[in-house]
Amino acid sequence: MKNHIRVIITLGILVLIYPPVFLHAQVEITGDLAVTASALDRDSHVNTNFRGDSPFDLTRLRLFVRTQATENIGVYAEIFLDNEAPVRMNGAYLYIRDIIQDRLDLKVGMLPAPFGNYGLRSTYFNLNPFIGVPALWHYKTGLRTDQYVTNEDLIDESGKVLTNRWGAALGYDACWDIGVEALFFWSGFELSGAVTAGTMGVPQARFNNGYQVVVKASVLPTDGVRFGASFAQGPYMVPSTNSGAYLARGIGLPDPNADAPEDQTTFGLHGEWLFGHWQWFGEAVQVDYDTPYVFEKKLTIHTAYLEGRWDFMPGLYLAGRYDLWRYDQIAPFASGMGGIFSWGNNFNRIESALGWRINRQTLLKLDFQYWDYLDESDLRLVALQLHLAF
Repeated sequence: MKNHIRVIITLGILVLIYPPVFLHAQVEITGDLAVTASALDRDSHVNTNFRGDSPFDLTRLRLFVRTQATENIGVYAEIFLDNEAPVRMNGAYLYIRDIIQDRLDLKVGMLPAPFGNYGLRSTYFNLNPFIGVPALWHYKTGLRTDQYVTNEDLIDESGKVLTNRWGAALGYDACWDIGVEALFFWSGFELSGAVTAGTMGVPQARFNNGYQVVVKASVLPTDGVRFGASFAQGPYMVPSTNSGAYLARGIGLPDPNADAPEDQTTFGLHGEWLFGHWQWFGEAVQVDYDTPYVFEKKLTIHTAYLEGRWDFMPGLYLAGRYDLWRYDQIAPFASGMGGIFSWGNNFNRIESALGWRINRQTLLKLDFQYWDYLDESDLRLVALQLHLAF
């Protein structure tokens, strides 16, 4: 809540600095309401966000607030309500276009993810044909961010994936981060750089006084085709609310190197291809976490997804998404002895959807998720969602 207040104050200061610009601006409010009925393994937490809400909850309401002060200056905000979580502000930022002709734009505030290609299409443009989101952008690992972990801790947590709600995520689309992003455009080439207070998967990392740096480059060789790469690095650990420091579970080990914070380092590739009645999107990512009390000193995850949508009739579409998630292997003991094991439960996930756009404001989705954990457990979730835009 404190950070939401800071964003509002920052945007308010900008309004005070340039009162003639904003006093005559018109405010546009739009939104969408999703009502969802789900069945089968709906009580699992695999789709649950940190605040307890899920895309499969009964009711979810988003309000989009936009004011265009001038042709080149706009303010955008998103307010979110869910029957399972408190009201929150998902994002609020100032967008300044064409700072240098039509080559340079700037965003300041609580920003959509500047990494990869999922951030904007998950919100204002409503280009997600599914109810769920890619595992990359919400799924939580067994890695705690408020305590140092050892090999023994990770092996113990690896079997708790169905109830885990608090581990580090690789990316986290449900809560935007505070920062500044510059975007540069030149003849089929896009380059952006951002500095944010938190990290991709741990928004609360803003409390560790560190910063994340994100760089993204994309090429647009022709209409409907975009591919590129992203890089992000920043300290991911959050001070314990009880001690104000980072502790190893039960043993109170100090920071072994206070001058070198533990970073989340992420490298990813992204691509999209839109042609005719087809849309294809995909991302592939490697994430490394610095872990000083793990024998290997680093934890790695590889994940990727590919999704496609086919508009096979007017108002009707079919969509499918495949997620792959693989943990690196580590020793079961901090001594390095005892063989090697994956530090989490690997899985494949398939999500499919049938959509019917009843009219311009109304969309009906039938969605099915299948989680195939490689320890031979699995989850199934089916849902019907009525999505109303206004």
